[in-house]
Amino acid sequence: TGHRMDKYSLFRRVLDERAYGAVLAAKVAQAGVDLFITCTTPNDVLDVLRRALPPKLRVVWWLQDIYSMGIRSVLNRRLPPAGTVIGAIYRGKERRFAWRADCIVSITPDFVPFLRRLGVRPEKITVIENWAPVDEITPRPHDNAWKREQGLSGKTVILYSGTLGLKHNPALLSRAALHFQNQKSDDLAVVVATQGLGAEFLKKEAEERRIRNLKV
Repeated sequence: TGHRMDKYSLFRRVLDERAYGAVLAAKVAQAGVDLFITCTTPNDVLDVLRRALPPKLRVVWWLQDIYSMGIRSVLNRRLPPAGTVIGAIYRGKERRFAWRADCIVSITPDFVPFLRRLGVRPEKITVIENWAPVDEITPRPHDNAWKREQGLSGKTVILYSGTLGLKHNPALLSRAALHFQNQKSDDLAVVVATQGLGAEFLKKEAEERRIRNLKV
């Protein structure tokens, strides 16, 4: 789109995502492809794609996240009860794109009831889980160089690693750390490996609430 997207400015983000959707749809149409697969795509982008993509183009929606739930949760914490209203608007965008898609790949069976409530026929839904293959992961030594570098030797570590936005409610992690601290569990640490607003929120929580066993 020619400029950096500011995903933490709510109004600006809507405009940026719709601009991106228009550019993307034009590129896809220009390429003359037979099949378009979209994944981890915000609802405003989907809304533009639904109207701008060629009508005969086959579309697969790889459903990685239900954005309307996150939007409702975040906005209800900031502007209650506006989150419920705006969340319903974005749920409508998901419904219309679900009808447009020829196939929907859900990353978990837990999303299937949501899709059925949107009116999606069961034959249009495929579940392909994308979680790590637990049976192929071999645990390494509990006492290791990384733990020693981080000052965590001898501690039980509750580790969260990955995306952590406000919609994920990072306060759950700070509350867990505070709970164990109040229980005098000195041999336990809550460690969070992430970046962005979730990381900044937890750093502030640890400082203001003096949560000594929370490491970001």
